[in-house]
Formats: sequence, C-alpha cells, structure tokens
Amino acid sequence: MIGSIIFGVLIFFMLSSSDYAIMETDSPLVYVPILAAVVLVPIAHFMFTQKLKEAVKQDELRDKLFNFQTPQIIRLALLEAVALLAIVTCLLTNNMLNFITFIVVVGYMGILFPTSSRLAE
Repeated sequence: MIGSIIFGVLIFFMLSSSDYAIMETDSPLVYVPILAAVVLVPIAHFMFTQKLKEAVKQDELRDKLFNFQTPQIIRLALLEAVALLAIVTCLLTNNMLNFITFIVVVGYMGILFPTSSRLAE
C-alpha cells in the first residue's frame, strides 16, 4: 500500500507540471480502471465475507486468525491492483479521472486496513 501511495504522489507531481485533462474521455483506456474497480471491489468484498464466515466456525484463535489473514491479504491485493492500474492509466492518458479513482481505492484500502480493534472483533 505504501508503494502505491508513493507512486501516486510521484505521478501527481509529474502531472501537475504538465497539461492534464480533468474529465476528457476520448481514450477508452480511461474507463479500464473504473471498470476494474466496479468489478473487483465487490468480488473482493464477497470473497472476504465468505471466508470470514468460515473463520467464525473455527474453535481456536490461531485458526480464526489464519482464516482472517488470507482473505484480507487477497482483498487488499485486489484493491492495490486496481489502484496501480488507475495510476498507470493516469500516467498514460494524463487524465485526472483515473487519479481520482486511485485516491478513492487507496482511501478504501486505508479504511479496510486491519487494526488491533478489528482483529479483536
């Protein structure tokens, strides 16, 4: 996640020194990250909730934690893939719509990032 954020900041500074389009959608490449976000975010959430139901059934805390970690890692990896796709597409098309998609996905990843209180639940 940190790597995506650093890459995003780098791309932001590169775009701020050049001409960029805010909502220009002449290239079909602009829609790829948005489509990926619309498809992969619900899939990641559905997969995580299915695996979490299995984790609740476990008796030992160690097994519950293992059954929580794996789907959480996969969910965050899918979201990071969408974020990286959005920022690379932003670099290629100079379109801020993809940068906004990047910010939304990274913000969502920040909300989902595991904390000690979430692990206790």
